Amino acid sequence: MNLNCHEARPLLDSYLTNELQVETLHAVNQHLTGCAACRTALASRERTRAAVNSTVRGFVPDEAFTLQIRDAVRAEAATRGHLPWRWAIAALAASLLLLFGWRQWRLDTAQILARLALGKGDHILCARGGFFPDTPPTPAQMREQVGAAYVPLVQAVLDRSPGYVVREGHLCHWQDREFVHFILERQNRLVSVMLTRKHSPEEVFPRHALLSAMRAGGHAVYTTADNGMAIAGLDTGSHLAFVVSERGPAEGTALLAALAPSLALLAPQP
Repeated sequence: MNLNCHEARPLLDSYLTNELQVETLHAVNQHLTGCAACRTALASRERTRAAVNSTVRGFVPDEAFTLQIRDAVRAEAATRGHLPWRWAIAALAASLLLLFGWRQWRLDTAQILARLALGKGDHILCARGGFFPDTPPTPAQMREQVGAAYVPLVQAVLDRSPGYVVREGHLCHWQDREFVHFILERQNRLVSVMLTRKHSPEEVFPRHALLSAMRAGGHAVYTTADNGMAIAGLDTGSHLAFVVSERGPAEGTALLAALAPSLALLAPQP
């Protein structure tokens, strides 16, 4: 599928929010590679979205929020005294759910960011730290380096990352965890694909639909950005998988979406 600017521009917002089908996503990626004008338009949308997200995430409700809810319920009861008492109780229950739902949203957000920080840390250690050879290893060398259990992932990464140079595939350690780590490069920008076994079944991303950016291979994908890095992660069941991209959020999540089925199926079980 080849797109022109007229066809690609209306898709950019859905591209940023990862709502496109895989085929359309790849077509937009291909168009952006050769179109400076659409890349500029995409960057403008990214800045706007980041500003909105920053504003929303920066809002922390305080005790006044609870008082406003209480006063609103009392005012409604005073002006509509004829309403059955059960409606007043329902309104109060809804308000309490809103309050506790917001608090849970904040807790879930913190837990998601803590999980994504695992991928960020290993990317900084190995990729930004330059722990890869000047000459990319052969597939055979990478299969030996990642270990027998993860051999199938080598071919999956090679097959599903066209346009990238796979600079390294190895096992590494960060914060008492072992990672299978592939370091990719494209136009002098680095991208990491990582997989780490969960320490316990409870080590999961919170199942909060509003906080996930998309679904890939049946798994919710969670994202954030930090210091020029776009970080995406998902839970395969036995492992946590990450893509950390220095080429922008859309490209990183597209790569994770392409790899998700392989990551879930090929990761060895505990």
